[in-house]
Amino acid sequence: MNGRKAGDAPTRIRFLEGGSLLLDGTVRLTDMGNLVFTGGEEVANLATCVTFAATGGTGHFSGTGGHVDITPAERNGSEARCWGSTSSAEPQEPPEGP
Repeated sequence: MNGRKAGDAPTRIRFLEGGSLLLDGTVRLTDMGNLVFTGGEEVANLATCVTFAATGGTGHFSGTGGHVDITPAERNGSEARCWGSTSSAEPQEPPEGP
């Protein structure tokens, strides 16, 4: 990574009584578009891989369906890393460019 910002991921989480949550998220990638995902999960499961439905998107992700898997991340300043995140939501080839 060259230190350039690749995008952001605004996310709304609503915690419910009984230990569950509802999540709505959008991954906004510069020059690629947005990937929108949503779902419900038990809070206790957040320490493991969780799956949410990919419900749409723009640009590269236009017409997207499928799922987004999210696994725990470790935050440590400049050494932050994600242990893995995958998606079946890639219906098109990425645009060509520099």
